[in-house]
Amino acid sequence: MLGKIIKKKRKALLISSIGLGELIEVSGTYILLIEKGRLPTEEILKKIIVALKFNSKETEEIYSLYDDEKLSDRVKEKISKLENKTR
Repeated sequence: MLGKIIKKKRKALLISSIGLGELIEVSGTYILLIEKGRLPTEEILKKIIVALKFNSKETEEIYSLYDDEKLSDRVKEKISKLENKTR
């Protein structure tokens, strides 16, 4: 979900993934991975927010989604560890 919001905003501003990557000093490939669901670091997320000029309401929504997705990843990781222990 977070990646979709970033992609939509980037495209609305007519910025390529490579262009956004250059603005925040990461590869365009990394931007595409984020847009497909990889969670960026908080530092990279902050740079994306600034580069794409998200307003305060959008930024709040992004951080809320980021926290939810981080929590979801932690839960999945714990479940995976439990499954591996029972094998």
